[in-house]
Amino acid sequence: MMSMVDIFPYRTVIRNKITMLFSKQTYYTKLAYHGWLVLLSLVLFTALSWTMYYLVAPFFIRKTRRRRRVPPQSVEKGTIEYEQMRLKWGHMMVSMIHALIVTGWTTYTILKDPGNLSLTAESRVFGHTRSLGYMFAVSLGYFSWDVCCCAKYLRMYSRGVLIHALLGFFGILTTFVRYPAPLSNLRRDLS
Repeated sequence: MMSMVDIFPYRTVIRNKITMLFSKQTYYTKLAYHGWLVLLSLVLFTALSWTMYYLVAPFFIRKTRRRRRVPPQSVEKGTIEYEQMRLKWGHMMVSMIHALIVTGWTTYTILKDPGNLSLTAESRVFGHTRSLGYMFAVSLGYFSWDVCCCAKYLRMYSRGVLIHALLGFFGILTTFVRYPAPLSNLRRDLS
C-alpha cells in the first residue's frame, strides 16, 4: 500500500503561524481558529473575481447586447462602459456564488441540528459552533474582498455600496467576539 505524500508539507506550519498572529489580540479570540480560512477565502474570492471578469462577464455582456437591453454602440470592447459592465458582472457573479455558499451552508447546519437541540440554552446564545465559525470566516473573507473592490472602484460603485460592504465586514467580524455568558459569570460570583 502506498503512503500519502503531502504535496504541501508546510501547510500546518503556515496555518499555525496565522493562528498565532490572530491569537495575539484579545478581543476577537474566536478569530484565531478561523483566521487561516478568512485569508484563504479572500484569496479564493479574488481568484474567482478574476475568472468572472475575464471569462464569464464577456459572455453575459454579449447576451445582454443580443437582447437589445443595452444599446450596441455603448458597449464596444475597449470603451469605459464595457470595462464597467465587465466589473459589475464579475462582482455580481462572485456575490451570487457567496450567497449560494452561505445559504447552502446555513441550511445544512439548520437541518443537521434543527433547533440546536444538541446545545444548551446558554450556548445557543453565547456559544460558538465550529461549522458556523467556518461559514462566518468564509463570509469575512468575502466581505474583505468586497470592501477592497468597492474602495478601489469607488467612482463606479456608489458610497452606499462601500458602506454596505463595510457594515457586512464589521457585522460578520462581531460574530468572532467572545461575549461573556451571564450565567457562567453568575455561577462564578456565587461560588
